[in-house]
Amino acid sequence: MPRLLALVGAGVTLIGVAFLLVLAAQYGMFGPLARTLSAAALAIVLVGLAFLVRARDPKNVGAPILAATGVAAGYLSVVTATVIYAWLPPILGVVLAALIGLGGMVLARLWSNQWVALISVLGSLVLAAYIGSAEPVVTAGLMLV
Repeated sequence: MPRLLALVGAGVTLIGVAFLLVLAAQYGMFGPLARTLSAAALAIVLVGLAFLVRARDPKNVGAPILAATGVAAGYLSVVTATVIYAWLPPILGVVLAALIGLGGMVLARLWSNQWVALISVLGSLVLAAYIGSAEPVVTAGLMLV
């Protein structure tokens, strides 16, 4: 039961990040830079909290879910900066997305936890298609990474 609640929490958080990045833009809330930086900051906070929770209790099911959610949020902020706002050239966006994804996979391997890998990749892929629908070619490149 705790794992299910953690998974639901991760899904809700990632949907919230997607709404922050897309819907807030459509309704003119916050500026583009504030939205993108807040998603990136949330990613860093979530991964940091995951390490804190894991240090206190290595068997806590919330730590890997927090880390995976943070990795996916970081990936989505790169997709937004690359596809929606074109602040990053596509090749740099792909490299950053690859580094974030690789970090998630390394963390999953270090913690021997497939949930980190599954949620970070699956959450990133599903929501990247939603966020980057305006530029399907660049978004597909980011999703392939």
